Amino acid sequence: MKDYMGELERERYCMFLVALKIAGELLESSLFSKEEKSNLKRCITWGRKVNLLEEGRLNKSASKTLLNMMNNGHITYMDKYGSQLWDKKKSANIKDKYEENKEYFELVEMIFHYNCRGCQKCDYKTCDFYKVFEQHMIPEMQVNEPGKCKFFYEEI
Repeated sequence: MKDYMGELERERYCMFLVALKIAGELLESSLFSKEEKSNLKRCITWGRKVNLLEEGRLNKSASKTLLNMMNNGHITYMDKYGSQLWDKKKSANIKDKYEENKEYFELVEMIFHYNCRGCQKCDYKTCDFYKVFEQHMIPEMQVNEPGKCKFFYEEI
């Protein structure tokens, strides 16, 4: 079992917690029958039993990153048109930010290339690069191998 979360896992876990909160708010409405409310209460109860922060399963750095995301995140529902518009704006913004900070991104890419490519460290928790990447929310590699750091990759 991993003791860290990838970016997508963090996002989905935060959405899960928000869904539990919304479900609790829905219980107060007169929308559901008595049986449906009972089922929804059971879902909420079982959902709350999955608390990665209280279980202490996440390492210190991953817990801090998750808490930061939970405290500073914002979840919004969008229709298809709004989502497409958002994606276009986001893509343009990313391109602009990359151009503004090109030297920074090149430095991060060099660190990945020389330190994370084919990394053989047994314990990524003691890696200084891992700690800094977590702090600054550097996106990880999309392929996470069990027992390996989320920034590890092998060149194809």
